Amino acid sequence: MADRLPLLIFPQPRSGGPPQGRISPTSTGQVPEHHRQVERLEAQMNRVSDDFTRFKGLIDKSMMGVEPELVLVLELANRIDNLAQAVNAAGLEWLGEWDLEMEIDDDFPAVGKKSTRDGRLFVSMANQQGMDKLLALWHQWQRAKTLPRGKTKWRDIFTCLKKIRRWGMQETLVETGMKDHWENLSDEEIASFQIECFYHQKHDKRVNVENDIRDLLSKGRGEIINDFIDRPDIAF
Repeated sequence: MADRLPLLIFPQPRSGGPPQGRISPTSTGQVPEHHRQVERLEAQMNRVSDDFTRFKGLIDKSMMGVEPELVLVLELANRIDNLAQAVNAAGLEWLGEWDLEMEIDDDFPAVGKKSTRDGRLFVSMANQQGMDKLLALWHQWQRAKTLPRGKTKWRDIFTCLKKIRRWGMQETLVETGMKDHWENLSDEEIASFQIECFYHQKHDKRVNVENDIRDLLSKGRGEIINDFIDRPDIAF
């Protein structure tokens, strides 16, 4: 039997909401001054924007009519409440949030003698409109340190944002071992594998993703062995 390797790996679901009450971005450790954060993040924000532009060009050529979407990964050096609301308000789509144990450095030292600090990792989906809004918020905070009413949570996010990048090949194929597994197959072997999709809140978008996967597998002479599993109660 061929090995079954997941394409995307997520933490096990668990119950519980975000921490209650506002958490200051400096409550669990120091953060860089504004000018230093601008210096640190400018190249990362430019890279994310460039990645989306390149990705959009590839999608436009190969799948006409498909709206390009890029999954963003943001690592925060401190925990902030109500991240989902802030993400959705900025025109992005919230996908998930997890606790993160983060190594300290000169820009983000820990309180006391700890070698790590508690952080937060969240992922979101960005289309062209969402990317434009995110970059507009970034440029405004970059220039003036302030943001308009209803978007002030992003001031805290930018203040303690350690990394922002796209969810890419490293997570989906390299770290799961899928790339090595496929490359080691002979021409006669058939590979069975499981695909886990990011969970869209809208049912129509989930159906569109299923149809896109069916189409891609068909073009690659593959087939779907089992039906898709859609569990709204656990967002899976």
